Amino acid sequence: MSKDAVEIAFDNVAQAFQFKAQRPFVQGFNFLVGYNYNRAKNDETYDGVDVFLDNLTLQDSPNNRHKFNAGGIYEIPFGKGRKYMSSMNKVQPVRRTF
Repeated sequence: MSKDAVEIAFDNVAQAFQFKAQRPFVQGFNFLVGYNYNRAKNDETYDGVDVFLDNLTLQDSPNNRHKFNAGGIYEIPFGKGRKYMSSMNKVQPVRRTF
């Protein structure tokens, strides 16, 4: 190691809780919900004095702690093999002759 080399070490601490629930496809409907709680701390300088002294301390991360996601799919019950209009014929193009 040369005399000009600088060793930099950072520390991160993270804790998380995740939850996911899903309803399988039943009667054309599916639903998914998820939640994530995340708490993190990063090595950062607190102020200008810490920058000068190269003093790193664990600071709370500015990222969101709570994240909630939800989604669903609904298939409309029309068409072949479905509840409504299952015996309906395909739409035929209109042909005109002049």
